[in-house]
Amino acid sequence: MPRIPVLEPQELPQEMRALHEELVRVTSNPRNEVVRGFGHRPEVIAGFLRFFIPLRSGGLLGSRLKELLRLRVAALTGCWG
Repeated sequence: MPRIPVLEPQELPQEMRALHEELVRVTSNPRNEVVRGFGHRPEVIAGFLRFFIPLRSGGLLGSRLKELLRLRVAALTGCWG
């Protein structure tokens, strides 16, 4: 059980709800506990999400290739699970 209760999407502040929905679309992860956990402090996570969402969804490379690159970098740097 987390020390900080995560909010349900409908409990998030309006701005966070929109960012959460966009993040779900980009990551295909409907849970996104990090965003829901930071729902108590939207000013902390909102700036990061404004940076992260375009980084994750935009660009010239496809999503599959980006993920393969992340995995390769993790393997090469010893950051493998």
